[in-house]
Amino acid sequence: MKTKVITFFTAVILIANVSIVSAKVWRVNNTPGVNANFSTVAAAITAAAAGDTVYIEGSSFTYGNVTLNKKLVLLGTGYFLTDNDSTQANPNTSKVGNLTISVGAEGSTICGIMATGTATGSLVTVGASNISIIRCYFTHTAPYNGGSYVGITLVISSGVNNVLVTQSFIYQGAGTTGSCSYSYYTRALQLEGNNSGILISNNIIKHYIKAGGTTCGTFYAIEMATTSTAVFNNNVITGSFMAYNSIVTNNIQIVGGANGDYLTSGTYPNTSTNNIGNGSQFGTLNGNKSSVTMTSVFTYAPGNEYTDNHYKLKALSPALGAGVGGIDCGAFGGTTPYILSGMPGIPAIYSATVPVMGTTSTGININIKAKARK
Repeated sequence: MKTKVITFFTAVILIANVSIVSAKVWRVNNTPGVNANFSTVAAAITAAAAGDTVYIEGSSFTYGNVTLNKKLVLLGTGYFLTDNDSTQANPNTSKVGNLTISVGAEGSTICGIMATGTATGSLVTVGASNISIIRCYFTHTAPYNGGSYVGITLVISSGVNNVLVTQSFIYQGAGTTGSCSYSYYTRALQLEGNNSGILISNNIIKHYIKAGGTTCGTFYAIEMATTSTAVFNNNVITGSFMAYNSIVTNNIQIVGGANGDYLTSGTYPNTSTNNIGNGSQFGTLNGNKSSVTMTSVFTYAPGNEYTDNHYKLKALSPALGAGVGGIDCGAFGGTTPYILSGMPGIPAIYSATVPVMGTTSTGININIKAKARK
């Protein structure tokens, strides 16, 4: 009896029904034996024309540092794929190192990508205007560097405008749990200056907090220059939050006091409404709530809040309906709620049963389950 061996690679994008006019779709996969258009993201970007879509498929290998210098859609598989139900049959992420979005990339969208690294400086740099970052996971740990720890997870460069960061998980590690004798300059998100049209919405933005919450150098979950303006809406924030000239609504800041202040200025005032803090950082006027116990807000157990499902609101949470217009505060509220695991808005195979062998007479029976995403 003649037999045939079937290899099956399951990726989120293989069953996508995507309608793209006058644009090509390219597959990137660096898994040995997988027949994709390219094995590196750099080669795909070089070959693609403006307006094309580059699918970066899940892999156990990193795709390395990426520089985006033309208008493209970079689409990955999401993240925390083993922490949530019905994500991907292939749990590998679309993982890159440093991601640099440079001049020429205006109009690009990055979705479902995981960027991770430990290099000094910024992990993800937005150096072009009109950029959308949707459902991504950026995680960075600043290394020790000559007596100091310097690192930023996501930086929006000076003069860059019209940037959307939404439904993403952004985490900056401090580099050490040691003493405060070192110098620190670490940020999860930074707006360098002269930025306008910035919308930061429905994200989980975390900075490592030293045990006990002690002040130890300069830690910020969010820092912006006084020359910038932004809208911060429906985010969950751990760490200090510095904002000027901005609209700040429906956010939940978990840490108040040391390493968790809400910093602003009467010279560059914010409009702050319907925010929730575990300290007194937002006050109690204009729908803001203070001194809220966070175990009453989220489903997470403190100390184990490093995946996104811990930030869903629990039953009877004080954040339910507490936002502007009666919407929920936090990342899962509003018209563009956070999506667990950053799943792109296309169908995904989340379960697959595939025999490794079959016969020419009987073939093979493949059972898959797929789910459409919003």
